[in-house]
Amino acid sequence: MHNVLLVITKWLEATPWGVMTRTSTWAYPFVQLTHFTGLSIWLGTSFALDLRLLSRQPAFDGSASPVIRIHRPLRKYVHSPNCEAFTSNSQA
Repeated sequence: MHNVLLVITKWLEATPWGVMTRTSTWAYPFVQLTHFTGLSIWLGTSFALDLRLLSRQPAFDGSASPVIRIHRPLRKYVHSPNCEAFTSNSQA
């Protein structure tokens, strides 16, 4: 497995993109900046959606999120001892 990865990385290093990234002053920082920006946008929107689904962030119209509307009536069952026994990691 190690040899396969070594062959692939040597091939990538010899491609025109690899040579340009290695020899240019600005190519590697630009790739890193683009990568960081894309990850930030992706994680930011995922976090905002998660907050919206957990009803920690209000909707534009002020209504509760669909997940909270479903969870509220079922809350007494979710936190019951039987449910906790099934979802816990104990072996007893």
